[in-house]
Amino acid sequence: MRPVPAPRTPVTRPAPTDFARYRRLRWRARWATLVIGFVVVVLTRAMVLQATVDSDASRWAVLPFLLLCGALGAGFMVLRALWRRSYAARPVVQTLDPTPGELYGIPMLDDDLPRHRGFTGETDVPTRW
Repeated sequence: MRPVPAPRTPVTRPAPTDFARYRRLRWRARWATLVIGFVVVVLTRAMVLQATVDSDASRWAVLPFLLLCGALGAGFMVLRALWRRSYAARPVVQTLDPTPGELYGIPMLDDDLPRHRGFTGETDVPTRW
């Protein structure tokens, strides 16, 4: 009989509050997006120019095409990681006087309670009474 493993406790991280780190990561992701976009535009232009040549050089248009496919794949992986890291570092703004819904993470606690329809006569009393 194998022993039952102990339940794992979830790892909780403190809420991010560093605005400078968030801005730095966001700007890094923006610049990387611009650079990868520029590379994609340059490779697309080179591919189109190579493909429109009427000589035997047009068969070399596959080289910029393959580089473009590699740049798109690598760019997707890099940009996804950069933007996710930036999103995860987005600061949480906390209030000085939190409501019960903010404390417990249940927004419905902050809503006004609805009127009891049975006591106001809006609905009929159940027949079993």
